[in-house]
Amino acid sequence: MTGRPLISVVMPVRNGEATFRLALDSALQQDCDDYEVVVAENCSEDSTPEIIRSCNDPRVRVVRTEMPLAMPDNWEFAWEQARGDYVLYLCADDALLPSALSRLSRVIKERSPDLTSWEYAFYYHPDWHTAAERNTLRIIPNSGDVADETADDLRERVYGFQEPKWAPRMLNCCVRREKFEEIRRHYGRLFLTPCPDYSFLAFTLDALATIIVIRRPLQVAGRSIGSVGAIQATTLGDASEQFLKEFGGEDILRAGPCGVPVLANFIAATLKNAGVLIAASGGDAPPLDLPACFERAARNIKTIERYTEPRDEMRAVLEGAAARCGPDSVRAVSSVLDVEPKRRRFLTRFADAVIGRSELLSKVEVAFRFSGDSNRARRPYDIETGVSIRKNEIHVRGRALGIRDIFGMTKIVDRLFDDLARSRAQVN
Repeated sequence: MTGRPLISVVMPVRNGEATFRLALDSALQQDCDDYEVVVAENCSEDSTPEIIRSCNDPRVRVVRTEMPLAMPDNWEFAWEQARGDYVLYLCADDALLPSALSRLSRVIKERSPDLTSWEYAFYYHPDWHTAAERNTLRIIPNSGDVADETADDLRERVYGFQEPKWAPRMLNCCVRREKFEEIRRHYGRLFLTPCPDYSFLAFTLDALATIIVIRRPLQVAGRSIGSVGAIQATTLGDASEQFLKEFGGEDILRAGPCGVPVLANFIAATLKNAGVLIAASGGDAPPLDLPACFERAARNIKTIERYTEPRDEMRAVLEGAAARCGPDSVRAVSSVLDVEPKRRRFLTRFADAVIGRSELLSKVEVAFRFSGDSNRARRPYDIETGVSIRKNEIHVRGRALGIRDIFGMTKIVDRLFDDLARSRAQVN
């Protein structure tokens, strides 16, 4: 490759030794050659620098920060290093599908979009805290079509805390660098605390009228015990504690309306922060739908309880914050938290704990969860051993297919989606 690349794959990383090599491999094994990989190494204290030094691929360019930066600042630093006409971000625990850049290249050449987003597949790394979910993949079937979506419609869903999976949050989209450098100058930056992906989303919705969506995954979003977002949504473990420490502890909790360390509260705080810059730049960010925010925060707490233990103090804080915001927010919280009796929560939690500590019971549970039902033979998407349907999702068990990690999973997602398309055509 000579001259300026079409696409820059930007990889901000800090202490990513557990999964970074797999993410980098996925970026380098693309069926497209007009791209570069920019690794922004943020003063890692583990073996990440050694992993980077072991890569001698000329497509990889490594830049390093002079001191440890907070996540939004490292993302800003990484943005400044890109040289391609288009930019996408790839985190250390995610992986690109082998066809991702070639599919994007076709869309770019046909449509010249300012932004193209896509849907995720989700993968649970082998270190995930729930044994039954380890080394499994989740995919939501879709058409694979390329569609136009208006920013106005999406804005209403985002500020109503019901954003779709394809909502562009920098980690699932590819953007024209020239256009977004203009947007960055307009607002002062693209990435804000505490959720830089959501500030990017807010600025995008204020600046663009239309986005292009590819209705199929181009990457796999990984969930590991080091994934800040995944841990924040489930166990509030070490990664969550580091996140709170980095962004000011109690101050960051008070920045959102809910007052508790859950994703809905952090998203609300980020959208508020972005709204200040949007207003200062002459824009008009919509108000937050507070009852919807509180309802989502309550669901966040229910999820955390399912993975850990009762969070009565957190529930009380949320209920108090809802009371200060009005009866609609109170009803929204009650509609979620009052549904399940405490006894059932305890029994579910106890069963999960017992199963998670036993390799044999975990195997039995996995076999049960992925066993067929009376309708299975009639479902067009049940296409091979190790692939099952649960509700509206496809679940893939890596072990059943001889797959050990997220990189191996990327190799079957394209084929799986092609099989889905053929099955859908046969049914129709």
